[in-house]
Amino acid sequence: MASEKPTILFSHGAWHPPHLYQPLKDALAKKGYTLIVPALATMGTKAIGVGWDADVDVLLNEAVPLFEQGKEVVLVGHSYGGIPATIATRDNGIAERAAAGLKGGFKHVVFLAAFALPQAGLSNLTAVPGEQWMPWHTVLESDDGEKQQLFVNDLSKDLLYNDMPQEQAEAFYKDLVPQSYAAVIQPVPFAVPDITIPKTYIVCERDAAFPVPLQDYLATALGFNKKTIDAGHSCFASAPDELADLLIEIAEEN
Repeated sequence: MASEKPTILFSHGAWHPPHLYQPLKDALAKKGYTLIVPALATMGTKAIGVGWDADVDVLLNEAVPLFEQGKEVVLVGHSYGGIPATIATRDNGIAERAAAGLKGGFKHVVFLAAFALPQAGLSNLTAVPGEQWMPWHTVLESDDGEKQQLFVNDLSKDLLYNDMPQEQAEAFYKDLVPQSYAAVIQPVPFAVPDITIPKTYIVCERDAAFPVPLQDYLATALGFNKKTIDAGHSCFASAPDELADLLIEIAEEN
């Protein structure tokens, strides 16, 4: 198994359906790596009242059959995806599974401009500066005022896609879908300090959506191995080859 390339499993960010990650999938495929990007359960117009636990289930439904084949998996969480990725690692590292007489496991977890919660009991919202949504966020409510979904508005285009050609940014923006509000307010029982496998934070140095100083702080304060990429928040599409090289470098570490 040592000579076999690990599979890369991607926990995608809020609002972005899996097909938007095709540029990264193609870049990795050219170098012999498989990228799996399952659709998280908290995304879509019908995703109301669905918590991050459903996203964890989605990730493990992909990962466990690979583990059972003896495969090692590198888990990548982008933006919101860092939250379910964190929890998915619980008891699923290679050493932990081996101690339980099981094969395979997560080899490494990578946070790509991702939410990294410093302690249990926090939520996505409590990790936002000031615990307030940004002007480029839109909260969708029911007729009786219940918060049902979190989405974005036109202001987000220049923030999420600041290093993309305008035509590509417009195409991405049109394909976005809302996210369940329950997922972003649900506290977590397992946070970054609880992770037992190697972990790396990739700081997107041209990110206009997720403050770069905050990414730097999380990477340092929470004990990550830190790497950087000269790209924006959506580097999976704006700089797919550069990101693929970084992920391969991490995947090939012992």
